[in-house]
Amino acid sequence: MKKNLVRAVLVAGLSVFFAGAALTAAPAAAANTSKPQVSKAVSRPLSEAQKAFTAKDWPTMLAKLKDAQAIANLTDYDQYVINYFMGLALYNSGDKTGSTPYFLAAAESKSAPPDEQTTALRIALDLENDAKNYAKVIELGQQAAKAGPLESNVAAIVAIAYYNTNDYANAKGYAQKSIDAVTAAGKTPERAAYQVVLMVQNRQKDIPGETKTLEIMSNLYGESEDWGNLIDVSLSSLPAGSKAREVAALFMYRLRLTVGADTAAADYVLMGDIALGLHYPGDAVNALQKGLDSGKLSQAKAAGPLAKANAAARADEGTLASADAAAAKSASSNGDISVAEDYFGYGRFADAARVAQRAIAKGGAKTTEAQLLLGVAQAQQGDNAAAVQSLASVKGDGALERAAHLWTLYATRKYGKPAAAAPTAK
Repeated sequence: MKKNLVRAVLVAGLSVFFAGAALTAAPAAAANTSKPQVSKAVSRPLSEAQKAFTAKDWPTMLAKLKDAQAIANLTDYDQYVINYFMGLALYNSGDKTGSTPYFLAAAESKSAPPDEQTTALRIALDLENDAKNYAKVIELGQQAAKAGPLESNVAAIVAIAYYNTNDYANAKGYAQKSIDAVTAAGKTPERAAYQVVLMVQNRQKDIPGETKTLEIMSNLYGESEDWGNLIDVSLSSLPAGSKAREVAALFMYRLRLTVGADTAAADYVLMGDIALGLHYPGDAVNALQKGLDSGKLSQAKAAGPLAKANAAARADEGTLASADAAAAKSASSNGDISVAEDYFGYGRFADAARVAQRAIAKGGAKTTEAQLLLGVAQAQQGDNAAAVQSLASVKGDGALERAAHLWTLYATRKYGKPAAAAPTAK
């Protein structure tokens, strides 16, 4: 595998709550017949603390809560409410670290009403995660799971905690729970949950599993990193026995440029070399120029190959019309495929599709390549439904089938412009 799929960013920033938005609800200190009641002695300071909370007057709120803490013979429920309020006051005043033990005490209180305890538990879990106290996150996650199915974002946090303690089985299991819960609700799971699954598969050297996860992520989110890693894995695992490995690789590099996938300088040069070797200078010019434009490829490294590619393109492009006419008259499809590939490299996708269809009609040894080219040219024109159908006909060569599969993922993607429906099984 060319790239390390584990990124430090995968374990950062996943949060259940956000300051100023989530921590705005408090337990009721006033009378409420459906819940336990605070004792009479603490009702006044707690009521004043609640008014300060509404006014966002954190110093006053903290002072009133300290008054409540000083009262003798507090009940367990009194202590629970005070702890919850103290957590809110400290958190909202900017002292997240100081708020943690109070939310933790509220979450672990046996006197907390179930709905309030669930909220306190989630806040405590999030704070412990921020503090990288992963053992406590796991403990709280297990406690939360006893009350019922975990919310997807909570399950994702617990999964990361397990990963950071090298418990990969539970990390993957909790991440999958997060994914399954959101998917069942008809929504798109958080990318972070799939990242945890991917990290575990990377640790376990599960390349088929990594590949499948990257396919899902590329299809759902369209992140350049996901596409880049997926294409790297696919390039590194092209069947050795295929006679069309270079052609398949070129189609994968074409996809890489189309989706804006992460691309190293060496990849731009390699695509240029492959394209020139196959006598498609338009693709070579496109790859090298994009490398320069991206800043990844230096002028010093690109100058020689780009000059060679430009010279070949000038000589080649001017003969395309006559080559097209000559190929049309031939009984063989080889000339048609060469012309269609050339058209594609110059961005003339409609012409590429037209000539590829002519090649398919004639048949021959390279019909599979023509089917692939037709589907990709259709996708480049935005005709994703037709592209999916054409790509489904790519059979008989493992390398070309893999390239067709990646382009099908692109044509059926869930992000960006409208995607095509996947072909139905026959």
